Amino acid sequence: MIGRKTLGLAGLAVALACISGCGDKPSPAQADSTALRMATVNGLQAVQIRSYLSRAEETPAARLAVTWHPSVVQVDRESAMRSLRGVDRSGSHFVFAASEPALAQLQHGSILFVWGIAIRRVTALRTKGDYVLVQTRPVALNEALSQASIAFDTPLGLDRAFVSTHAARTPPVQTSQWGAPGSIVRVSDELPPGVMEEGSNPGEEPLADVEATPQSSFAGKVRGFDYEVAYTVAGTKLQFDLEARKSANDGEDDSAKAVQKMSARNAAVAKSAGGLAKGLFDQGYDDVDIRLKVKGQLDGLSENGAMRLGGRIEIVDSKLQLLNTDFKNLSGTASVDAIARLGSERGVFNHNFKVLDVPVTFNIPIILAGIPLVVEVGFNFLVQIGLNGKHAALHTSGAVQFQGNGSTTFSEGQVRNEGEVQGEPQLGEKSAISPGVSGFVVAVQVPKVGLGVGITNASIMSYIDHVSVVSIANTAALGSIVQCARYTLSSTAHVGVTANFSPLPIPGLGTKKDLYAKEIFSRQQLVGVPPTKACQS
Repeated sequence: MIGRKTLGLAGLAVALACISGCGDKPSPAQADSTALRMATVNGLQAVQIRSYLSRAEETPAARLAVTWHPSVVQVDRESAMRSLRGVDRSGSHFVFAASEPALAQLQHGSILFVWGIAIRRVTALRTKGDYVLVQTRPVALNEALSQASIAFDTPLGLDRAFVSTHAARTPPVQTSQWGAPGSIVRVSDELPPGVMEEGSNPGEEPLADVEATPQSSFAGKVRGFDYEVAYTVAGTKLQFDLEARKSANDGEDDSAKAVQKMSARNAAVAKSAGGLAKGLFDQGYDDVDIRLKVKGQLDGLSENGAMRLGGRIEIVDSKLQLLNTDFKNLSGTASVDAIARLGSERGVFNHNFKVLDVPVTFNIPIILAGIPLVVEVGFNFLVQIGLNGKHAALHTSGAVQFQGNGSTTFSEGQVRNEGEVQGEPQLGEKSAISPGVSGFVVAVQVPKVGLGVGITNASIMSYIDHVSVVSIANTAALGSIVQCARYTLSSTAHVGVTANFSPLPIPGLGTKKDLYAKEIFSRQQLVGVPPTKACQS
């Protein structure tokens, strides 16, 4: 969890000055045209909060009975629409109008429950003039609910979905908005760095208006890679694209350079096709060149036979008795295309890029008695590389179509993960040239579908994922009787629960920071070139 700092009145004054423009009630025309499918780069602003809450619907439940703990202070839907002025991207800071009556009950240690938005523990309160800043941290559901019996089974409705970003040291920049022209109201006022978690939003510039397209796309940097990610809805299918490229060696952000290099015609073609505008995968470097393109799709959302999510939560006397999540009818495709090469300036490059979390997710809210559950779809990837010899060049690609189900259950002190997924990985175009022994591994978690709590920067409880791993191992051209290249594409699926950020702490998992997961599917294709026995082993 990101470290917190005490916020002074001076910082609050700056915050209030910056967001006060968001407090005005939008005109009827704005309210009608503000899409629920909203991209939220800097958390939620007042106009987005009103739009979301005015359209949000309770999810039908088979069983729904809850008793809130006495320390919970509830801000109902109407009160939140009237008084909540903003939520930062980390989901930790809330700005309310000081006139909101419910705030009189709020104090340090209280649990703040905002209908459809958040359940958080209050760590600090600051008042300045007409505004109150509430600083919070995550809280376990069984601390907020003394009794609960919840059961639901629902399709994932795209009509309620939105795209958001996580708190990140280098935040992404929105490159296109989702919806028809005019469907998204842009709010330039932001909660500035002084209001947020330390380091969560350093020096971010206000976003410029852009022409709306049928997708939401974002660009940014993560651990030495420039990336662009986009989510697009096509009928009942959710399509997601990721392109990433190792940043220039000078350490500067080359996203702007990449755009400048693109011709106007290419940019127009990419935009009209709903593709990624920056085209990072098609732009390499002469020195160290590492590029990655991922395309994915989830099928059958919002229709009969669609992907569904079922869940059961039982809490008795503030103790978790049962947590069950069923991911049903997961179906889709994932493809990976990866390039790694050296130019003429260096002869060796070895590096292990740890897991790179792309801080942009697609979210579908599930609201039960105001409790803000959310289904989150996202990406992660990692790269391991060893290139030996000038002009070494490795390229591989592949795709897999997958379908299946997964379930995770905690009951009677035990965690049980189970499921069944089917798929057949197929390698695509591939090539390898290197004077010395070279290797390349790219692992992409696409998609990761998780169930969490909170509309902004959700705390994930359980998840199902699909991981594609492409790899190349190329022997040395010099000194080898036969130079062999081994290409593999593996497809695996997992289901599990999280131990570190789970809003329902599970006894026995302690404070582990890894995921308690089970592999429910694994398949691999291996191709040796040339197709000799020596190159297959």
